[in-house]
Amino acid sequence: YLNSSGGWSLALASAAATSTGSLAVAVGTNSTTHGMCLRGFVNPFTDPSAGTGNPVYLSDTSQGRFISTAPDTSGDIEVA
Repeated sequence: YLNSSGGWSLALASAAATSTGSLAVAVGTNSTTHGMCLRGFVNPFTDPSAGTGNPVYLSDTSQGRFISTAPDTSGDIEVA
């Protein structure tokens, strides 16, 4: 997510402050050097076990990770 300092930080579904603003996916290992994907298609670093074209969600336990099922803990933000 785009943090208040203008840099990028890892998002988490259980923290509304990190999952309701501008979200992007890192294109490489360094967002400053390699950039961020704000629109388009991405190939996630880890396999969220979702089929091609199916939605993925922010994890509510691991920052910066996708999961294939919507988070189900009270207060989680569902960003698909």
